[in-house]
Amino acid sequence: MPRFLYVFLDESGDLAFQPNGSRFFVITSVTTEHPFDGAKALHDLRYDLLQKDAAIGECFHACEDKQAVRNEVFNVIRAHLKPLTIDSIIVEKRKTGPALQHIERFYPQILGYLLR
Repeated sequence: MPRFLYVFLDESGDLAFQPNGSRFFVITSVTTEHPFDGAKALHDLRYDLLQKDAAIGECFHACEDKQAVRNEVFNVIRAHLKPLTIDSIIVEKRKTGPALQHIERFYPQILGYLLR
């Protein structure tokens, strides 16, 4: 039977290397061979919260939701951590050399480190 690997990526910060840009750029990957139990639990949580009339917003994005909703999301994540591998690359942008400050070089380089 073939095996599958599911990779989910998220990034934080921006790719502006000017003083008004974010201090850090972070890419996090979550990999698993079986994401379905956690995905179903998050799906069920979203609809449970909607039925309770919790103001979860249109996109159900935990970082923008109220703390009570975020706590519920983290409880689901915590319950489904075992089959996950989580890796992050954190770049302090002011320490990035000028040659890497172009998205065409920076992004592939960072992803290369993450996906090794």
